[in-house]
Amino acid sequence: AEGRKFLGPAYYLHVEADKCYLAVGYWRPDKDHLALIRQEIDYNVRDLHAALAAGAWDAQMLSQEDLLKRPPLGYSADHPELHLLKLKSFILYLPLTEEALSSHEAMPLLLDAAQRMEPFKRFLQQAID
Repeated sequence: AEGRKFLGPAYYLHVEADKCYLAVGYWRPDKDHLALIRQEIDYNVRDLHAALAAGAWDAQMLSQEDLLKRPPLGYSADHPELHLLKLKSFILYLPLTEEALSSHEAMPLLLDAAQRMEPFKRFLQQAID
């Protein structure tokens, strides 16, 4: 919608000297969306792992820079997926070089990465729908 903040998972291409990457995910979802994503992880973590594996990713590749210190409300400290439930943002990053982005292979590289990220993006979207 025009003039509104987009709420949901998205792709992001960052190009800066010595810091280029393609990312997909949901940065700091609002409270309701965060609860829905955590619930989906709790109920269907196999689907999350399958979505990541479909693109040759794994859960350890999700950004760990935005974490709760304690378990989220409603989840125990011994939950088997606590490392995922403590995330406040759900993001995959693919570091890129300036050389790769300025080469003739840039578009195929980005398209391939985006396609490999799509199952993870779809998992997040289904969680909030």
